[in-house]
Amino acid sequence: MAEIAAVVWAYSNSDKLEGYVESSVRSTVQEEYGVVDTRTKTFDAIQKGVGTSVLFSDVIITIIVVVVVVVVVVVVIIIIIIIIIIIIIIIIFVHLWMKLAGPPVTRHASFSGFVL
Repeated sequence: MAEIAAVVWAYSNSDKLEGYVESSVRSTVQEEYGVVDTRTKTFDAIQKGVGTSVLFSDVIITIIVVVVVVVVVVVVIIIIIIIIIIIIIIIIFVHLWMKLAGPPVTRHASFSGFVL
């Protein structure tokens, strides 16, 4: 559901998102390009791969895809953690129940009172 909400938000707020992304890219290029090696290599690779014209819609789509993938991975990890916690709670509950119930009662045939 979070993935759908992210896509709907991005679509309905595309003007805001475009402004955020433009501001972020501008800031990164002005302040970190040539200073931070990974930023320089990333922007060089983008320019080399697609020439000098990068379509903004492609950048938005890529960002949305990355966000959706990250959200899906986080949701799957949370679900796995919840399942593990439930299994641990069940194991603890069964262990305590067995401990409180005591050993199983077995009944043997009794021959008391008979003389053989």
